[in-house]
Amino acid sequence: MWGDYRSRNYISIGWDEFGDLREFKNREEIIDAFNSLYQGYPDQILQFFYDMKKGDRVLAYGNKCIYGIGEIIGDYYYKAEESEEYPYIFFHRRDVKWVSIPEPPLSIDMLTDDLQKKLMRPRTIIELTELEWRDVEEALTAQPPEEKAEAPEPEVSPFYLEERQVRNFLAENPTILEEGLELVGKEYRTDGFGRIDALFRDGKGNFVVLETKKDRESDVVVGQILRYIGWVKKNLGPNVQGVIVTRTSDVNLNYAVEAVKDTVKLKYYKVKFEISDVPA
Repeated sequence: MWGDYRSRNYISIGWDEFGDLREFKNREEIIDAFNSLYQGYPDQILQFFYDMKKGDRVLAYGNKCIYGIGEIIGDYYYKAEESEEYPYIFFHRRDVKWVSIPEPPLSIDMLTDDLQKKLMRPRTIIELTELEWRDVEEALTAQPPEEKAEAPEPEVSPFYLEERQVRNFLAENPTILEEGLELVGKEYRTDGFGRIDALFRDGKGNFVVLETKKDRESDVVVGQILRYIGWVKKNLGPNVQGVIVTRTSDVNLNYAVEAVKDTVKLKYYKVKFEISDVPA
């Protein structure tokens, strides 16, 4: 999402289905509402809404690189929109003035080992100490000119599929997941509780909820599919299973699914590329 962050000067976090946080009276209401939608504690939502302030420094980090250093210049707001260019446009936002954009992006290999480990934690928001900020600033100063530095490339196959491509393909070819599956609806609306990637029925008439995973925390994905399964049970029918489809193995995801393996299956996809002298 860095391209959109940079061009439109903002930062954002997920949990979009939660709605505008300004509509809640206090932290307790947010916690209660969060528990009705997700598993866990909404510490990062509370941090983004209550604790982050105008004037705070912020860095945009991903793919083991720091892309920008900025200053928060606006209060929290909620903006629901869609984008064909950026499939992960999150709605909880704060405006930012970018004060430093390293070219190339700063590799975290130039930071201390402890700070590298901290940034590699699977968290949306990570608070840095003053000493750690100083480490980032020193690394920015020490970074060689662009022609002498090589920024690490994102670990992405040239044949990597976006989440929506996987979702669309499976919606159109459901028997790849399971024989007898038929599509009920793609991006199926749940009356205020989000959109199911795809909803199917199997040969026995049971419902199957599909959730695809890309670059999201495992707890969020599992909590989301369980919420959808609960909604389908209450509103459409009692017999429901879930399927999470992802590209790579994830220890956290494996453990999370293990706890609900009778309800949710975990499947992996591959992209196969072939060259032939004969047209397809």
